[in-house]
Amino acid sequence: MTRGGPRPSRARRRAAVAQPLPAGTVATPPAAGPVVTDSQVQAALWSTVPAALATEAGALVVIGLGALPGVVVGIVGVVVLHIALGQLAPASRTIRVALIVGGPPLRYGLLLIAIWYEWVVRGSGPLPALAAGLLLAVVVPMIGSVLAAPRDRPAGR
Repeated sequence: MTRGGPRPSRARRRAAVAQPLPAGTVATPPAAGPVVTDSQVQAALWSTVPAALATEAGALVVIGLGALPGVVVGIVGVVVLHIALGQLAPASRTIRVALIVGGPPLRYGLLLIAIWYEWVVRGSGPLPALAAGLLLAVVVPMIGSVLAAPRDRPAGR
């Protein structure tokens, strides 16, 4: 027994799929969305790089100096990198390399190592280690996305 009632016949299923247009009518394609250029895609990808690189720098500083300096470097780094990298219009190859270097596997691997190092090797305990990891994994990218968001500017300015 099938759910939802009996199955329609093959003829009815085929009739519902393809109905020829009456003679003299022209099919219009669906409305196309806005055209997105390669440079717009590259600019959108490039705007994600400061947060990723600042997170990695913060994780490396956590390993080298401790939790608090690492978080400070991550937060200050995302602002500085946003300002510095926002002025550049790099080639597509540069964007690809930056995305590979700042990509999620390396970034979150470094964060896990930084949390482990702070917690176990330094013996700081779970609170500073997890707080630094959470701040670097969530707050720094959030700051980066706020900085990278397009701003509505009044006309004429």
